[in-house]
Amino acid sequence: MDPFPTERPVFVGTHLVPQAYFCRLADIAGKIPALDDLYAKGRPSHRLCGTVLNIDSEFRDLASLAPRFWWDGHANPEKITVDLVFQYFHQYFTARAHLQLALNNDARNIYAYSHMVCTEACRNVAVRYTALRPLALGGFFPVRLFDVQALTAAVFLLHTCYCPGSSQAIEAAQTPPSRVLIQQIVDSMDLASQGIAGHFAQEAARTIRSLSALLSNNSTTGSPYISLRVPLLGRIHVRRQDAEPHLVEPLAGRSSAVPPPTQGSRDAAPMPLPQSHRVMDAMPLDAVANDLNGWSMAISEVVPFLTDDAHAPDQWLTLGDFSTGDFDFEQV
Repeated sequence: MDPFPTERPVFVGTHLVPQAYFCRLADIAGKIPALDDLYAKGRPSHRLCGTVLNIDSEFRDLASLAPRFWWDGHANPEKITVDLVFQYFHQYFTARAHLQLALNNDARNIYAYSHMVCTEACRNVAVRYTALRPLALGGFFPVRLFDVQALTAAVFLLHTCYCPGSSQAIEAAQTPPSRVLIQQIVDSMDLASQGIAGHFAQEAARTIRSLSALLSNNSTTGSPYISLRVPLLGRIHVRRQDAEPHLVEPLAGRSSAVPPPTQGSRDAAPMPLPQSHRVMDAMPLDAVANDLNGWSMAISEVVPFLTDDAHAPDQWLTLGDFSTGDFDFEQV
């Protein structure tokens, strides 16, 4: 028996059925920790391909059940909607499903499909985070979850800017360039850091700036190492590898097989980038070069169960209690 009831229609006409969509999305997302477990146990990446593609097919099938306008619509600039939250999590979980294979892609493009899907999903996470996070400044309880997930997307997009197998060339048609989206994430985090429960956003923004400065520093005299305190993870040490040919705008060759679309399937479409002037004065992405605090970050605690990577419950965790009395949540 399925852990979630998944037989109900997720849309009735053009109207979302929130409980049904949540159950379908949670049922698919619940298969992702098993992928992490297999990877942590040293299972070869090529052995994971079939499982990843099956999960990807389920996400695409679910996306195809929504009307096209549901994915294309602009976010409500005044209120968080159920639709925006579900779209955000749909994109995030899609990226998570492909993340391990995407990180193992190389100049040969062995995992080009996973790299392409993960990149596009991370871009869409960035667009929706930028729309979602400023509306949750009042202390809506998942805000720290949003910040850590957006950090995941930003770090992967930063990775694509400097590593072989980049999918940069596909970005112009649908979403802004990755660097623009990374900057949008950092700007939103800077704004969020001024509100309740904003310390995760502050630490995440510093982490992104520090990594950007490390990767963009081509000086032979600069240190190739940084030590960071990352939300939930604690202290990590990052080393810049010796420079390889810098692929700024290559087109990822489609040498790996792309699964044929299932009957009636449709990929989740990107949402237009919100035009907001609330974050125009935020610190630039590369401003960390003269920001000493960007290189030494602190967090109050490290969640104990995250020391067991193979069994960590991903990012679903108790994030604390916040007052939601004044929070306005709307379904459209």
